[in-house]
Amino acid sequence: MEKEPNSRGSLAFSSALVLLRPKTFGIRSRGFRPPVNKLTPTFRQRIVSTATDYEHVLHCFGKVAHRVGLSVSQQQSLLKLSETLHRTNSLYNLTGIRTRHGIIAKHLIDALTLLPFLDEQAPNRIVDVGTGAGFPGLVIAISRPEWSMTLVDSVRKKVSFHEQIISDFGLRNVQSVWGRAEHIAKGQLRESFCIAVARSVAEMRVLAELTLPLVQVGGYVMAQKTVDAQHKELIAAENSIRLCGGQLLHVLDAWPSRGVEFVSAQDLPPLADLASNKIIVVKKERRTPAKYPRRAGVPKKTPL
Repeated sequence: MEKEPNSRGSLAFSSALVLLRPKTFGIRSRGFRPPVNKLTPTFRQRIVSTATDYEHVLHCFGKVAHRVGLSVSQQQSLLKLSETLHRTNSLYNLTGIRTRHGIIAKHLIDALTLLPFLDEQAPNRIVDVGTGAGFPGLVIAISRPEWSMTLVDSVRKKVSFHEQIISDFGLRNVQSVWGRAEHIAKGQLRESFCIAVARSVAEMRVLAELTLPLVQVGGYVMAQKTVDAQHKELIAAENSIRLCGGQLLHVLDAWPSRGVEFVSAQDLPPLADLASNKIIVVKKERRTPAKYPRRAGVPKKTPL
């Protein structure tokens, strides 16, 4: 005897089909699609590209490190620093550079380009203003342990990172100071450094007022910046530099560096934006008037 269809069961089955049917949201459905394998060609290519960039940058780092006289131990310490930053950055957001090869390129290699110019001056005291996660200051300190390095930043978590690195790496030549440059330049550290370095901190009008008060007469400010071909930013900063006791000396190409056969820009496709970097050199010729720097925030809001 043939059984009659169970209407309740048929209804349940139909409901299940409805639930399995993909939502269309007003677009005609093309049917149910199985999950796409995450390793799509595009994803694979991205993995290969990232690995290639890392190997390439690592090779470039080795060449640059050799040119500036770093020992194998120092190179290993710098790479360990980059790995520590990469690992810590995912938790505390210390830098906008997220990839391992990006950190090596834009933090390690970029900092090493300062060494030929610093070596010419043989400074015993350097300050890194607005150091962020500690660059270029930490790289310089590891590369030249005979120099004293002071890191300055106003963000507490970044200073905590510096202190952890100083402790873990045993860096006796480094201290980290928490505070704004406007405040620190009014205290005991005023005009006490041979050289101030800064990278991508502010436009040159502002940077001159933040750094020159920290430098002793006869010392230098070395700023790593990307400047336009007409040097409009530097021309606009002439008054600020003069008022703070300085004089613009040089606009130097970081690639290749003077007297050092670095890898050429053509060899650095992942570092294309580094190829146009400049090192702005300002000499401190006379003492900075006591009224500079102005109170915190004013130099940026109302540049000289």
